[in-house]
Amino acid sequence: MRVLTGKSSREIKAVWYEGGRVRMIDQRLIPQRFKIIDLEDHLQVAECIRNMTIRGAPSIGAAAAYGMALAAVKGEDLQGAADTLRATRPTAYDLFYAIDHMLRSLELGDDPVEAADMYADQIIERCRLIGKYGAALIDEEARIMTHCNAGALATVDIGTALAPIRTAWTEGRHIFVYVSETRPRLQGMRLTAWELYNEGIPHAIISDGASAHFMREGVDVIMVGADRIASNGDFANKIGTFDKAIAANAMGIPFYVCAPLSTFDFSLTSGEQIVIEDRAEEEVTMVGRTHLAPKGSVALNPSFDMTPAKYVTGFITEAGVLLPSVNEQDARKELAAAGRMIFDRRLTFASGGNISRRLDEATMLITPSGTCKGMLSPEQMIRVDLETGEHEGSRRPSMETPFHSGIYRARPEVGAIVHCHPLSCTTLAILGRPLRTALTPEGLLMLGRSVPMVAYGTPGSSDLAEKLVSQLGASSACIMQSHGALATGRDLLDAFNRMETMEYIATLQLTAERAGRPEDLPEDEVERILSMPK
Repeated sequence: MRVLTGKSSREIKAVWYEGGRVRMIDQRLIPQRFKIIDLEDHLQVAECIRNMTIRGAPSIGAAAAYGMALAAVKGEDLQGAADTLRATRPTAYDLFYAIDHMLRSLELGDDPVEAADMYADQIIERCRLIGKYGAALIDEEARIMTHCNAGALATVDIGTALAPIRTAWTEGRHIFVYVSETRPRLQGMRLTAWELYNEGIPHAIISDGASAHFMREGVDVIMVGADRIASNGDFANKIGTFDKAIAANAMGIPFYVCAPLSTFDFSLTSGEQIVIEDRAEEEVTMVGRTHLAPKGSVALNPSFDMTPAKYVTGFITEAGVLLPSVNEQDARKELAAAGRMIFDRRLTFASGGNISRRLDEATMLITPSGTCKGMLSPEQMIRVDLETGEHEGSRRPSMETPFHSGIYRARPEVGAIVHCHPLSCTTLAILGRPLRTALTPEGLLMLGRSVPMVAYGTPGSSDLAEKLVSQLGASSACIMQSHGALATGRDLLDAFNRMETMEYIATLQLTAERAGRPEDLPEDEVERILSMPK
């Protein structure tokens, strides 16, 4: 990470081994003071983890690895050292992962310091990849919200939630970051803001209670870290994360969790099994040595909360963007219901069109070929491998499976696709005329400034799939020349709402153009509407 020192700057890690000692930044003193402390044994390392001299799950893991290295170098009881380090922070899974890693390495006869260095270097490389995959989800002039500190201080270097932000900024994108203060220890205000200031990234600190307000004013994406993730996608992060996830879900704002795969605890079936650390009530009632609350008042101070997977858009990891798993039976029912909806609303005819729902990063469900959309049952939906195209059973999936798979592979944030042949949109498609979203505020809010016209390709062909993926780009919908329309969404309801809006706007457009010469909204009004929360 970059740290300003007077008129110059230096690159430094949060924790490292040097000259027989573990060295780390004392995060308790930032931003008022910048101090590096030296630790001589694993007991001192354990105390620094416990008292939050160092914090953030990956950095805690690295510190524990170096603590085990110190114990090994000094010839101390390794199991005893492991037990001492494990007892410091019960929620951070990286802590346990790092200790187990070191015990295995030491049992194999690896050099203790080299093993710990390798562990820390692996964290940094994982963060670099998280930055790469996450930055692809950040648009030019994006307004990003984050919570707590999941930056270089928390991860040895680069960060998890801050990695995509750092990468996007380095790549030249103009972005702005809302930093929530993160009561009671103020890691957002003290640490995240400090890191962003040192990097020169535009940001503003907001109170925790103002988060929903600024989401409504206009936040494009929320990125947070995690201390432990259960196998079903439920995750624990700093207290206040759950609030943001609920608000983001209500306002349709993408909510991403940035974490290395080492943060996933597959021994836990759900977040209900995650142990939540309770800390001293003085952290809430006091600032420094000053009492803010009436003496005698009791304070409750859980350090973390658990956010259910259903509020997560995706998990940004070193392996790419992983989506929360979807209950397959529920997905089958949703697809059947969506089929009836598009048929009842006359967005398609008989067997025309196709609908799909992503199950996970590797598979989707799609409607079968040649079946009336108004008569689909959950059992008729077909599971398809996104890479190979292989599918279950003897029933044929939709002939348009290739472009559904292609979009899911290219767009990890897409959870559902609706392709129909609605009358007005298809009329525009035949005429080769663009959909005029700026005719109404609804069009702009749901569809953005423009909807691309994808060049004609033979239905079911690889040519059409390639054209759709490339020409759709980052847009959420498109008109398919001489064919129909396509809409994407976080889920089926989102995609359906977008398709219905397209048809509504297309009908208004054709009706208004027959009656006269309709004008788009003025440019200043277009900009105003596009800046509103979606």
